[in-house]
Amino acid sequence: MKASYILFSVTAGVFVFCCVSVFFGPSGKNAYRELQVQKVNLVENIEKIEGISKSLKAEITALDYDDEIIKMYAHELGFVCEGERLIKLADYIEPGLSAFQRYQSGTPYHVEEPQTVPEWVSAFLGLLCVLFFLLFFYNFQKVGN
Repeated sequence: MKASYILFSVTAGVFVFCCVSVFFGPSGKNAYRELQVQKVNLVENIEKIEGISKSLKAEITALDYDDEIIKMYAHELGFVCEGERLIKLADYIEPGLSAFQRYQSGTPYHVEEPQTVPEWVSAFLGLLCVLFFLLFFYNFQKVGN
């Protein structure tokens, strides 16, 4: 068998191995795209949580310095000041959320592993390509003689 046939077969096998690894491997283009999408989703989730944090910090500051806010929370819990009377209507639902239901802690975001082809599959496909071309050139050389 000519050395050029063997060299071509090995080159083709290495090319197949590289192509499968680059496009579908653990460090390939497909995995990169999936990780980019997850990055965008994580950044959005972090921004939502930071917004909630800023709102909570403003609420804490208001509770530290604003007596009217403290009274509002106390009224929602059923407390009254001296000389005040609190009237609660039966079967009356207040519009909107109470002060204790305004904030949610955010939603968990689960990071998933990208779907990739294992490295051994790429190597196996490359080896199959080498064997295919070696058999092809062997049969080609036999028919040529």
